[in-house]
Amino acid sequence: MYNLELLTPEINDPIREQIRNLSERLDGEYLGMGDERRLLATWEEDQEFSILGVVELYTAYVQGYATQVLANHYPDQPQTPIEHLRQLILLEVPYVAAWYFTSPGSYPKLKQSVETLDHLRLVLIEYLSHHLST
Repeated sequence: MYNLELLTPEINDPIREQIRNLSERLDGEYLGMGDERRLLATWEEDQEFSILGVVELYTAYVQGYATQVLANHYPDQPQTPIEHLRQLILLEVPYVAAWYFTSPGSYPKLKQSVETLDHLRLVLIEYLSHHLST
């Protein structure tokens, strides 16, 4: 988890504030879904894939970009993170989409985290597209 308070003592940009809030919400959601993660991990033992692994990998990428934005670290090649973020769509991974849409009522915290992650991803794309083009 990231200590965003150390990175961003003052944020005057409302979009960066939203990025910080979504990133912190994602951290909190992660802490609150331990039971669901364990339940899904048990189910995954019989599978050839790992939903949790993909979710955690995508979360690391998106949170990494959020941390860079909040610390004012921008890449020399601004299109690279934007293109990467556009590719990080969890629900385009077939087995993640199948799990998400075929288990209604199951894993509500984990599904909320997937939605928060996608929201953060979209806000980052918007912010980087606007900020790095000016």
